[in-house]
Amino acid sequence: MKELFEKSGFEIDYIKPNGGKWAAIYQLRNNMMYLSFRRRKTIWNKLKKILFMELRLTQLRNHFAIWMDKKFFDDVFTLNYIVVAHKPK
Repeated sequence: MKELFEKSGFEIDYIKPNGGKWAAIYQLRNNMMYLSFRRRKTIWNKLKKILFMELRLTQLRNHFAIWMDKKFFDDVFTLNYIVVAHKPK
């Protein structure tokens, strides 16, 4: 990110990871789970859809991932970055 912004003429104020590896891993797992809802319409996929959407299991998993990120933070794998930069005058 730093190189990309500097090549475009920006000066970096700071770059901060937004979430650590636990948030990223659980987000990927949630995405895979939601993709499975659209595939074959099996009983198991319908049950997963009820558990994750209707009973809000996704929310519980997200809270757990946030807790894991706070307790065991590691930004080796992150969801995205916050970049604050400016163009020098």
